[in-house]
Formats: sequence, C-alpha cells, structure tokens
Amino acid sequence: MSYLELLASSAEGSVGMMSQTLADFSDEDLLVRPCAGANHAAWQLSHLCNAEAHFAPKIGTALVVPAKIVGKGSKQDAANDDPAYWSASKSELLETLTSLRKQSADAIRKLTPDDLAKPSDFGMFPTVAHLVVLYTGHIQMHLGQFQVIRRKLAKPIMF
Repeated sequence: MSYLELLASSAEGSVGMMSQTLADFSDEDLLVRPCAGANHAAWQLSHLCNAEAHFAPKIGTALVVPAKIVGKGSKQDAANDDPAYWSASKSELLETLTSLRKQSADAIRKLTPDDLAKPSDFGMFPTVAHLVVLYTGHIQMHLGQFQVIRRKLAKPIMF
C-alpha cells in the first residue's frame, strides 16, 4: 500500500467512525450542547462539510456543498439553536460528508510527491502534505466532541 493510499483510506475511515458514533442520534439529538458554549452536532457536521469543500481545491478537486448546508457551521452561527436553521437531517449531513470525503480521498490518491510538497496557503498547514494529514485529524477532533454529547445524552460508551 502506498502512503497516499494509506492517507486516503485513513481519511475515509474517519468518516466511518464518525457515522458509527452518531448512528443512534436522532435529528433532535444533533441540537444538544454538552455544556454552555460548546457546539452541537448539527453545527459540527455542517462545519465539517464546509471545511471539506474549503480545503479541496488545494488537493486538486472542487466540491459542492448542498444549499441546505452551505455556509453553515461558522463562528457566526455557533450560538444558533433554531431547528429551522439547522434543517438538514442527520442522514443528509452524514451522506453529504461521506460523499464529499470520498471525493477528497479520490483526489488524495491522485496526488504525487511533488504535489504534497507544494505550499498550502492555510496558515498552520504549510504544505499540501500537512493539509492531507488534517483530513483525518479534523474529524477525529470532532469525534471527541461527539463523544461528550453522547455522555450528556446518556448513550452507551462506544470507544
């Protein structure tokens, strides 16, 4: 297995682990905050979808986020708890993120070592290689936050 295949596979696998973590969440559960100031899962999933599209051009692909989700999950709407605003269902959010991540992983598989060495223009991620590693790490960070929401909802401990 090449290291690019490993990175792409790891990026895809992180979405699978997240889907398992959220499998027993209802759409209403997505709006539960584990504590004041923490983001609910609807915000986080929307944020992940939009971040995926934001980073994609640097790995050679363009992704389209559905209108129901595009632009959501920003600092500006972090305090918003209005269910009408967060109208995308859990299945819509997970299907969107899974599709976007599949497209990103396919683009990662097509990168070359020279591509990985190119600058990324994303601050703390100086090269495309650093950005590719972020693909797995970003979801893993949110997985930890979803686990805290699971505790608040008294759902079984998974991992």
